[in-house]
Amino acid sequence: NAESWGCDCRLLLRVVPETKMSSGNAIQDFLAGAFAPVPAVLATNPIEVCKTRLQIQGQSGVQVAYRGSFHALTSIVENEGVFALQKGIVPAIFFQMFFNGARLGSYDSLKESYAARFGSVPAVAHSAIGAFSGALGFFCGSPFHLIKVRMQAHSLHPNSRSTYNYTGCWNALTTIYKHTGVSGFFVGVRAGMTKVAIGSSFQLPSYDYAKSYLLSTPFFSSRAPILTHFGASLAAGFVATAAMNPIDVVSTRLCNQPTSVDANGRVVPALYKNSIDCFIKTVQTEGVSSLYRGFVAHYLRVCPYVIITFLTWEKLKNVHPPHAHQHK
Repeated sequence: NAESWGCDCRLLLRVVPETKMSSGNAIQDFLAGAFAPVPAVLATNPIEVCKTRLQIQGQSGVQVAYRGSFHALTSIVENEGVFALQKGIVPAIFFQMFFNGARLGSYDSLKESYAARFGSVPAVAHSAIGAFSGALGFFCGSPFHLIKVRMQAHSLHPNSRSTYNYTGCWNALTTIYKHTGVSGFFVGVRAGMTKVAIGSSFQLPSYDYAKSYLLSTPFFSSRAPILTHFGASLAAGFVATAAMNPIDVVSTRLCNQPTSVDANGRVVPALYKNSIDCFIKTVQTEGVSSLYRGFVAHYLRVCPYVIITFLTWEKLKNVHPPHAHQHK
């Protein structure tokens, strides 16, 4: 719950001392993290649309609409047109800018602060800092993630489980606020924070370790840095996908389910009470394998996304040479 997240955050902040970097460098870290994923979002959004559609189908016994990633891709183009593959692109960009601005921007700063106090950053600290940075980033971008999922889930297919039909990002923002208030923007936020905390606790450290390992080999140490970043990104993408997919299915379904407001002004979900309820009902009605529904599309989306994001991030961090991070 929100209280436990707050306790976890305060605990980590007690362990990791406050950064002594200048506000200018902190702003640069945020901007580098915010703009790094933009090219990746533009390139991978079509696969993200397919992944979202695959993850929400099969609920409540409704016949599935897509037999797999390729069938989803071709069906969407055939029934809705090629531009449907870029549904939700605007909220997707905003989400990634807020999410990775906070996530990537805080990750390096927290890691440097930890190393400055304790001398080194062990694996468990790497994972803890990655998890905290990921959860913080998702919370910052959660409203746009909710809108992105709902816009991407909307389908003209008769077997679709889409619930919302927004005309655009602004229409979504005003509609959600009108019907459910500010709390409506944070539907599924706990599942989302859990998803990216798990993903980031694996992805960010695995990228660091893979990069360090590759640089220790004769082949990569004598080649252009971009090859090292590319190889490390491939490894980080696979690890993150394997760790995140089950909770990603839960998060997507929570965001897409219908909601209403009770007499006390609380948002009431129609299908799942919370993440655990969604997890249990999904397994009971569709089997354990349903937690890896859309895995291929997920990996096909995450892999190029991670590669493009981390390559861009490495370049943006070096725009101003005086601000050099310790892990380079």
